Amino acid sequence: GTIHLVPDGPHMHPKVLGGGLPAMYAGDLTIRGGRVVDLTNLSGTFEFDDEAGLLEVAKELRTQGLIVETGAVRFFPPDGSRPIVLA
Repeated sequence: GTIHLVPDGPHMHPKVLGGGLPAMYAGDLTIRGGRVVDLTNLSGTFEFDDEAGLLEVAKELRTQGLIVETGAVRFFPPDGSRPIVLA
């Protein structure tokens, strides 16, 4: 139920999670005009390959009152193939 958002930058997760505590999910998102316009599993360090986890993040963002645009939730498969639009 806790989502940490930080400005884009290299290796931000240790600063957020306090000494590298485990995360349930990590990725990248873009908020424009108060709406989530891009939400992915791309994080650089963490390599989350669980589509359901990404959908849970989108659900939690909506629960917290954010609008997640249609087509914003994109899953990038670990094999490097094209992203899949989940929601």
